[in-house]
Amino acid sequence: MRDDFEVSVPAVDLLVEIAGADADVFGARMTGGGFGGSVVMLAQRGRGRAAAERIANMYAEQSGRTPTILVPPAA
Repeated sequence: MRDDFEVSVPAVDLLVEIAGADADVFGARMTGGGFGGSVVMLAQRGRGRAAAERIANMYAEQSGRTPTILVPPAA
């Protein structure tokens, strides 16, 4: 959405970049209408919570913002 529609913001781009570098994450992208909001990530089964916490900590250190983590229960 950042490249195709130019509707992203630097904070979301940073979060996607950090998530994309995590070994347990298959992919990450902004979701919703753009200009901030949420990021969806797909992680290794059973590793989502740990990956989310690592990513949130790195994001907080680099951005000064505190993200909210939502992880569904494992199926």
